[in-house]
This record gives sequence, C-alpha cells and structure tokens, in this order.
Amino acid sequence: MISKLVHQINQDASLKEITRKGGSFFAFKVSALLLNYLFAVIVVRYYGESVFGFVTLGFTVLMIVSAICRFGFDIVITKVFAFDDQFSYRGVYRKSSIFAGILSVLAGLLLYFYAGELASSLFQKPDFAPYLRWIGITVPIWTLLPINAAVFRGLRKNNLFAFFGSFGRFLLTLTVLGVILLFFSDEQWPQSPLIAHGIGLAALLLGAIIIARFLIRRTPYVKEASFGQQLKVSFPIFLSTTMMITLLWVDKLLLGAYVEESLVGIYEIALKLAFLIGFNLEAINSILSPKVSQAFANGNIKRMQQDIQFSVRLSVMISLATLAGLLLFSDYILLFFGEEFLKGKPVLLVVCIGQLINVLCGPVANIMQMTGHQAALSRIFFIALVGNVLLNIWLIPTQGILGAAIATTITYAWWNLAGAVYIYRKLGVRSFFYPFKNKTNEP
Repeated sequence: MISKLVHQINQDASLKEITRKGGSFFAFKVSALLLNYLFAVIVVRYYGESVFGFVTLGFTVLMIVSAICRFGFDIVITKVFAFDDQFSYRGVYRKSSIFAGILSVLAGLLLYFYAGELASSLFQKPDFAPYLRWIGITVPIWTLLPINAAVFRGLRKNNLFAFFGSFGRFLLTLTVLGVILLFFSDEQWPQSPLIAHGIGLAALLLGAIIIARFLIRRTPYVKEASFGQQLKVSFPIFLSTTMMITLLWVDKLLLGAYVEESLVGIYEIALKLAFLIGFNLEAINSILSPKVSQAFANGNIKRMQQDIQFSVRLSVMISLATLAGLLLFSDYILLFFGEEFLKGKPVLLVVCIGQLINVLCGPVANIMQMTGHQAALSRIFFIALVGNVLLNIWLIPTQGILGAAIATTITYAWWNLAGAVYIYRKLGVRSFFYPFKNKTNEP
C-alpha cells in the first residue's frame, strides 16, 4: 500500500498538495495533542482527579454551547472562502461574527448567573458552580475563534488554521497556567486551569481577528447577499454540527450527572488516547474539505473521489500503526497520568473500536457538509444522538464509565456507517476505505 501511495503522490499535483499541507497540519496536530496531554497531566498532578473531572465537564459545556452559538457559520465560511462567489467574503465574515457574538454573550451571561442552579440541579454537584461561571465567560471567545480560524481553512492557510484552531489553544493555556502556578498555590485557585484556558483563548482570538481581517481585505469583492440567504445556508449546517458536537460530548455530560467527577476525568483521558487513532484523518481533512467543495461545485466527481480515497488510505495506514502502539503500551501510558487511570483501560479498548471504524468510513461529515447534504447528515446525527442518550442512561448506572464507552462506540460506529452508505448511494463516491482500484474513478 505504501508504494502505491508514493506513486500516486508523485503523479498527481492535488495529492501532493494534500500530503504537503496535510503533513504540516499533522505536525501541528501532533504537537497540539501532546500539549493537551501535558495540560491533563499538570492538572491531575497539581490539582487532583476531581478538579480535572470538573475541568472536563466545563469543557463539555463549553463545546456544546459554543457550537450552538456559532450557528454553523464556521463551516459556511470554509465553503465560501474555498470556492463560492455567492456571498461577499467580507459580508459573510462580518455578519457571522456579529450574530454569533451576540448569541454567545447572551448564552455566557446565562451560564454565569445561573451557574449555581445548573451545578446543583443538572449535575448534582454544587462545587461545579465556580467552574461553570468561568465557562460562561469563555463561551463568546471560543464561539468566535473557530469562525476566524475558518477563514484560514477556507483560504487553505493550513498552518494558520492549525495554530489558531488547536495548537495555540493549549500552548497559551499552559503558558498562563505556568505563571499562575508560580504565584498562587493550587489550593487558592482550584479553577486556575479554566482561568488560564480563558485567558489563552482571548489572546489567541485577538491575533486571529487581526490576521483574518488582513486576509479578507486582500480578497476580491463580490455582490453581497442578504443575511437571510446566509442563514438559509447555515441553518442545516447548524443543525448537523450542533448534533455532532453534542453527540461527541454528551457521554461526559451524562457521566457528570451519574458518577463522581474523578471518574469523568479518567474517562476523558481514555478518550483522548483513543482519539490518537483517528486524529490524523482530521489533519488530512484540513486540506481535503475545501478541495471537496471545489471539485463538487465544478462537477468533477472523479477528482473528488481520487482525493478522498487517497486521504482515507493514508489515514488508515497511520491509524493501524497507532492502534498497535496503544494496544501494546496502554498500561504504561495510563500509568503516566496516575495509578487511578488504569481504571480507564477497558474504556480505552472499547473506544478504540469506534475510532477505527471512524477512520475506515472516511471523512463522512465533511463530505456531506461540503456537498450540500447537511439535512441528511442532521437526520443521521439526530438518530445517533437519541440512541446515544438512551444507551448512556441505560448503561451508565450499572456499568459506569465502561457503559458510557459502549454506548458512545455503538452510536459513533452507526452514524459513520450510515453516512458512508448515504454518500455512496447519493454521490456514487466511496468515502470508506477501499483497497482496490476503481476503474472509473481512480487514477
């Protein structure tokens, strides 16, 4: 397989671009992932498993609320800036930022002022309230940052997208957290990890806005569409994206209501490790998504199929090697975080199955969003989300974190397989791993 991939790269300029730019993004993602793990280790070592559990719950609320507030505009911007003169670049960026900014400020204020009630009634954890207040402050920042990063993604500035989308987040968070630990003890400010995260994101957002505005001023101006037209495009994306984010985080939300916070932290570490199997596909998607959008807009299905299959084959090759490493060294890796984290080994093994299926099915969500099939994707996610919630409610009380892992893996596998089948039937495109040569679509 390796020799075949190398031959394809040498013969095809598009595949060279995917490898070169995707490889650069991959390096950023690896670095970001290492910083993410370092952040987890520092929080566990200095603040304990319970605080890390609260931090994980806080990030869960942040991701879901911010995804709702972005209203799908980050995906719209990627599509528009990649290849679409229906909207003015300046117009869609400005309107997206204003709408999402207002919505996120309102959501953040609600979280801040009702933190006590939410912590006690929803999570049954009154001590979670101060963490939730810091999340309320951070919601507008994390809502606007991906919108600005989407400008870089659409314009194929993948190093900028990688830095502002992932790497810079934990780099600045760790820097601020290090300063806090120098001057304050962990007992004084147990919310310090979330405080550092908010300050780091604020600095990152400022830089992203400055660079995004500079790049937008250099783009050609086209006739501006109405905000109603923009909402018409973004709403289906909003539904699918919100449900996808909720699907990926709802297990931790439900765990927070059923088990003690330290177990939530152990579950999160197991998920982070399993994520290693599939994160290279995300790196490749950074350059693949705008290519899919452009090829589909041009009616060049053959080109789209070639790029997708190459990306999936490369991702599968990397993922299998990663899976082997995790299976062989899982005990040593978990012990690095602490002896208590060995409880997460069954979770790790179960979730690895779901991640492998994700890689084998290919970039299902990205393809459907970039080709105008957001409504179908929303239906798939809705069924998966309902199934995930029901399975978690059924399994967590008796199986704990392992039950959450089983529920998530089942629904994760289902929506990936359903999406892959849909794409093949509607577009005639194989998003899934296909090791054989296709005479009509493959080079």
